[in-house]
Amino acid sequence: MKRTKHPQEFKVQVCKEAIETGNAALVAHRYELSSNMVNRWVKEYKKGKYDDIISTVGTSPIETKKLSQENDQLKKLLG
Repeated sequence: MKRTKHPQEFKVQVCKEAIETGNAALVAHRYELSSNMVNRWVKEYKKGKYDDIISTVGTSPIETKKLSQENDQLKKLLG
C-alpha cells in the first residue's frame, strides 16, 4: 500500500465530520481511509495539534486575503 501524506486541512475536515457524526468508521469508509487513522487524527485534533489550521479551514479565499492584509498592517505598526 502506498503511503500518502494528507494535508492538515483535510485532516481537520475529516476530524470534524467524525466528531459530528460520532462514527469514525463511516467517515473513514467515505474517504477510503483506515478507521484507525481517523481515530488517531481525532485524538490529535482533540489534544489541539491542529489548532493553527482550524481557524483557516472553512474561510473563503477573500476572507483569508483580508486577514492576511490586516495582519501585515498590524506588523508594520508594531515595528
